[in-house]
Amino acid sequence: MNIQQFREITEAAGPMQVDQEASVVRGVKILGQVSKNGRTYKETAMREAAALYEGASVNIDHPDGRPDQPRSYRDRFAIVKNVHFREGGLWGDLHYNPKHAVAEQFAWDAENAPL
Repeated sequence: MNIQQFREITEAAGPMQVDQEASVVRGVKILGQVSKNGRTYKETAMREAAALYEGASVNIDHPDGRPDQPRSYRDRFAIVKNVHFREGGLWGDLHYNPKHAVAEQFAWDAENAPL
């Protein structure tokens, strides 16, 4: 089995919609064309990568120690669905666990103080 890890920061940009009843934040920017560390991604590469992000796990925070260390099950917070390319990057829906310890805070932030 080929397992790939992605280390990107998910941010809210554009028309984001929070559906707390369904535990989904729609319209989340998953990957921008220019990363915070200066990498630039071509549109064709991003379109091809969309399928790789579909169903990807989203964890809370970064692991302690080395970034390639295994993550704790408790870190798992959400998965990404409906990933697609549109102007500026890859976008999709973040389906989060409403029973996770930070879910209530996350939902409030997504609605009231998006990045």
